[in-house]
Amino acid sequence: MNDKSFPHSGILSLTGKIFLLCILAACISGCYWHSTKEKVEMAAATTSYEPRVYIHPASADLSRASIAVPPFQLPGNIPGVRGEEVAALFQQTLLSERAFHKVKLIADHYGSQQEAIDLARNHGVDLVLTGRINYVLAGSSLGGGRLNLSLRIIDLVSSNTVWYVEQTVDQAMTYPDNSFPARLGRIFSSPPVPESTSTPTIPVMLARISSDITRVIKSGTHPPL
Repeated sequence: MNDKSFPHSGILSLTGKIFLLCILAACISGCYWHSTKEKVEMAAATTSYEPRVYIHPASADLSRASIAVPPFQLPGNIPGVRGEEVAALFQQTLLSERAFHKVKLIADHYGSQQEAIDLARNHGVDLVLTGRINYVLAGSSLGGGRLNLSLRIIDLVSSNTVWYVEQTVDQAMTYPDNSFPARLGRIFSSPPVPESTSTPTIPVMLARISSDITRVIKSGTHPPL
């Protein structure tokens, strides 16, 4: 009687182990999916360095002034981005933050700083904003994008620069999770299909810069170099 009970007990023990292993695999695969989802969602995260202010006005309040914004200058062809679109982004940000009394978007391109001044004077404004994307790296599905932009605001009466600001934004890098739980989770379950990471990173970085620089100009504060 007792001899027959041992095999039965062993079978139950083996079944229990298999059951526990299945539960463990499900938990690990769930953790792996959650970890992967978090990394995918972080793919578009950006790290913004504080705007570097090289020139600023003695009287920082320009909220009653009017300003013209011509197309930004770009380093060659950037896929999906035009100078007019970057100018429109800054116009909308400046307007929404009420950094100036009037922000006028102009379509005329310019080559030199003097040309920008001459163009803006024809539009009856006090200032002109000239901007340039100095360099850009689009990055990959794992991140690694970088964008550097400089912006100059010129007084049309004196032709002097009253603001000169530069800022760099990086897109965070993400790496596959190769920890033991993640590797074990891949054994017992198919890896989840990641959400699309095709969100253009350049517009995201530009939006971050326009917001940061507008904040500095509106407040009149400037972080130390």
